[in-house]
Amino acid sequence: MNLGTESSGENLRSYLVAVTEGMFTLDSDGRLTHLNPSGQRLLGWSEEELVGRVMRDMTQQPASNGSGTRVEADPLLNGRSDGKPIRVSDATFTCKDATEIQVSYTSTPYEITAGVVNSVVIFSDNTERRRKELELQTRQDWLRWLHQIRFALDNKHLVAFAQPIVSLDSGETVMRELLARMRDENGAIVSAARFMPIAEEYGMVSEIDRWMVGKATDLAARGHRVSVNLSVRSVENDGMIEHFQTCLKESGADPSLIVVELTETALAGDQTAAVVFVKAIKAIGFQMALDDFGTGYGGFSYLKQLPVDYLKIDIEFVSDLLHSEPSRNVVHSMVKLAKSFGYRTIAEGVEDEETLRTLVEFGVDMAQGYVISRPAPISEVFAPERDTT
Repeated sequence: MNLGTESSGENLRSYLVAVTEGMFTLDSDGRLTHLNPSGQRLLGWSEEELVGRVMRDMTQQPASNGSGTRVEADPLLNGRSDGKPIRVSDATFTCKDATEIQVSYTSTPYEITAGVVNSVVIFSDNTERRRKELELQTRQDWLRWLHQIRFALDNKHLVAFAQPIVSLDSGETVMRELLARMRDENGAIVSAARFMPIAEEYGMVSEIDRWMVGKATDLAARGHRVSVNLSVRSVENDGMIEHFQTCLKESGADPSLIVVELTETALAGDQTAAVVFVKAIKAIGFQMALDDFGTGYGGFSYLKQLPVDYLKIDIEFVSDLLHSEPSRNVVHSMVKLAKSFGYRTIAEGVEDEETLRTLVEFGVDMAQGYVISRPAPISEVFAPERDTT
């Protein structure tokens, strides 16, 4: 590098700013004495704003440990007096604008006078590296899940669970929602929340939906009223209607005993295809429920286009019904809306008796949730009939 002759000092300083990470110096009490330009850019503070401040307090804010108790900040930026450098590979610095950056740093003590030890700290912003590491870890986790999903599909390790939906007038079970579960390689049951988003992302969810449709028609053929969920990929799959028809033909099931549940998300993609799909399943004789109603933007327009039988009120509004006036207003409005269209309402995720009583007061027709019954394997729900899992 050619630094020139007359301004070599200035060129050197510019070069160091360009190639080094952030650097600051601390006195023996951990107070900042100098912050280089790179450090100023990374942290958002000017040197003047931080000089004399305890750097640990400025860059490492105490965090909560999850129970509401404040956790003491990492004390390492105070330096040490044994002459050995401190190397930290994974720390978090808080910037002036309250954003956080992931850093590694080295704090090296140096003696300025007898018994007085200051420190120089060199730190690197590792936020992007950590993001990429996390992204790679997520991909690796998803690949492991894809292997498990493929294993479950190939080795008949899918399991159908059922949760009752009861009438709030009579208290009787009027239907059961079928829910997909999976056994992992060790035989443990895995909830749908763990694997269904991955199956949907990588195009495997339609295979699961087809399997669930087969279970639904088998149970309907034995006289049980059930509901089954379909993903957006299945709605857009040209072969799903044919699969329904094949399952009905093979099982001899009455399609009116099956409710097909679609979320607003499933309908929001290709709305034309969604309308065609819904009208096709209605023409076959299935009933339809609009699931998670109220969470999307197109719910009211769907009601004008689609031949819906049930509106399922999303758990988001049911769970805080007792403590949120907006949720109470939303649920009350949904019930009135459904009645005006001639639809029946189902509240999801009911977990206590008081919420159940409130839903009755609001005129909701049916409910499901832990206060009524947790999901259970269909081999138990429909015992002593043969195991269909």
